[in-house]
Amino acid sequence: MQVEAPKILIVDDERDLVETCARFLKLAKYDCLQAFNKSGAILKIDEFSPHLVLTDLHLPDGTGFEVIRYARLKNPGSLAILITAYHSPDAERTASEAGVNAYLSKPFAMSDLSKAVERTIDRICLSGPL
Repeated sequence: MQVEAPKILIVDDERDLVETCARFLKLAKYDCLQAFNKSGAILKIDEFSPHLVLTDLHLPDGTGFEVIRYARLKNPGSLAILITAYHSPDAERTASEAGVNAYLSKPFAMSDLSKAVERTIDRICLSGPL
């Protein structure tokens, strides 16, 4: 029996960042989906039920928190990593209170992304099969 690769939805209005993250995470054998705004993310969530949502805080048509809430409404076990260029203790606290599993400040190194994704995906693997 083949194990399904974890699906990661990457959401940011910076296309280069989304594509770079997707290329990098695909090398680590993750199944990556891409969206560039909240409405695109919602379509991908409805169609693919990603295990993990990696989203920017500020999107052209909403917020990363709205994307995360929608993902968890559709799949209560989904996990979330929030990324933002507007790092502040308040933003990090709000992310923690919203149940975000990890938080990355832009710019971030791909090694930091890899560590955050691995730690977060490990939570899925520990709780049962994909």
